[in-house]
Amino acid sequence: MMTIETFFKSASEEAVIYRYLELLSARTAELEQRLGYDEIGALRAENQQLRSQLVAQERSGLEQLLVFLPVIFRNFWSVVRPDELALLAGTFQVPNIPSPYPEPSADTITTLKQRFLQLPEHQQASIIGFCRELQHRLEIRSEMRDLMKRL
Repeated sequence: MMTIETFFKSASEEAVIYRYLELLSARTAELEQRLGYDEIGALRAENQQLRSQLVAQERSGLEQLLVFLPVIFRNFWSVVRPDELALLAGTFQVPNIPSPYPEPSADTITTLKQRFLQLPEHQQASIIGFCRELQHRLEIRSEMRDLMKRL
């Protein structure tokens, strides 16, 4: 079995071999570093993209709650304060809700119920699940009771 020392002793140009090994080592380190940085850069970019998507989902989730909670519950904003909703929704964005908040009309409730039914089922289930977690004394509108039971 030939060891590196035996190889060096048998080689005619020992300085050339050492120089070649140094270049090979430097090139290997450079490639490992570059590949690592490229991979790390790609992972960082993917991480940032996922964070942006999460923020967008949180924003759209809160916006959906802002739209549908007053439609599902009678006098919602008289019972739940905007800062409480933000805490319950897991966000620091406190919605700016005028006080007193006017109750939606019967036509608005009908229209928004139709829009609610057009949402993907997982979004409907998410909103209804949120509603079921609320411990406040809220009155479900008669128009929305079937939705709360269905999902």
